[in-house]
Amino acid sequence: MDRDRYLFNKMNNLYKVYSSRFSGSFDLKDTFRYPKMCAKFSLNMTEGVKYYIGQKEMQYVIGQESQAGAALDYMDRGKTWMFQNGTSSEGLLGRFDEYYQGGSIFVQTDYDKAADTHRTVLRGCSRMNELIELYLYVEVVDNTYPDFVEEIETTWTLSVNDVYEYKLPRLEDKEGNDVPEVYVAEMANQPYPPFLYFDNHTNTLIFRPNSIWYQGRNYYFQIVVKEENSDSIKYPYYCTVKMSGNIIDPMEYLNFTDITWKITEITRDSTGAVEFSHPVNLPFVQEHWDEMFDVYIKNVTFKDHQ
Repeated sequence: MDRDRYLFNKMNNLYKVYSSRFSGSFDLKDTFRYPKMCAKFSLNMTEGVKYYIGQKEMQYVIGQESQAGAALDYMDRGKTWMFQNGTSSEGLLGRFDEYYQGGSIFVQTDYDKAADTHRTVLRGCSRMNELIELYLYVEVVDNTYPDFVEEIETTWTLSVNDVYEYKLPRLEDKEGNDVPEVYVAEMANQPYPPFLYFDNHTNTLIFRPNSIWYQGRNYYFQIVVKEENSDSIKYPYYCTVKMSGNIIDPMEYLNFTDITWKITEITRDSTGAVEFSHPVNLPFVQEHWDEMFDVYIKNVTFKDHQ
């Protein structure tokens, strides 16, 4: 019994992680948890792939990018993508999809401390319990947001009826790994300038505050720079538009007239009318009817049959 237990543990060690300089997977300076002699078949898929932190998933189709496509067919008892130390790389470095185009690795991480050369293994067994390993270097590189080549303005003071245009400086991505882009967005819980127009062809901000109701107020928005191929590598510039003058109180500025109204009795042909005590802007009333009135209708001819 003790001898059988010893042999069983020894056999299991073929599938356990331990360091060996005899690994045929990576350079001899590396230590690898599987000695090559334990694997029926092993192969370096490529020289490696480079991925910039924060970018969208980078697809690596094994059958297209390497000569290891046929080896995947022999792994018919499951496959696991892991780091060299035996821990799973799923979720930390990306994911493996065995069904996408015959088997693909998708590299993606937003973790800013992931920058390193990661030695990964796609490991599986055949139905004959033969161990098969495919090796892949994944170089994860630091990534920073693109930025303007010079400082930009973020505060403007305008007056009613001003027309002001501000062309943003040129954008530059220092790593050169992606296309930089810029857009304008609202700031949470802050009033956005309704008179702002952004021309994304020329990256120009155009301000046209053409209403007296804007004066004396402050408005806020963001200028966001980002990489085209990333949803996390971005930076917001917080901007303020200050409108000169004093805030106008409509109760003091406008002449209000109290208007009363009533609904006439419904005629025999089911028609009626709303009568106002003073002349009103009927097109305005028609366009905003649902906002001004709550209408309840009861069908008096309806009978509830039990």
